[in-house]
Amino acid sequence: MISFAAFPGGRIFLDDRLVGRDVTGIMALKPGSYTIRVENRFLGTETRTVSVYDGQTGVIEIAW
Repeated sequence: MISFAAFPGGRIFLDDRLVGRDVTGIMALKPGSYTIRVENRFLGTETRTVSVYDGQTGVIEIAW
């Protein structure tokens, strides 16, 4: 069970699907790699690849 938090905030996309603003809800993700994109209308766009491991829980922070 994973959630994402962006600092500074913005719209959060998981594999090109909008999943939240600033913080996402808790998501059950399968282990693997995912592309996270944060769009902030003042600061632009930041894209990262994150890995989710079997049994991982908690918040993944995207600071940029």
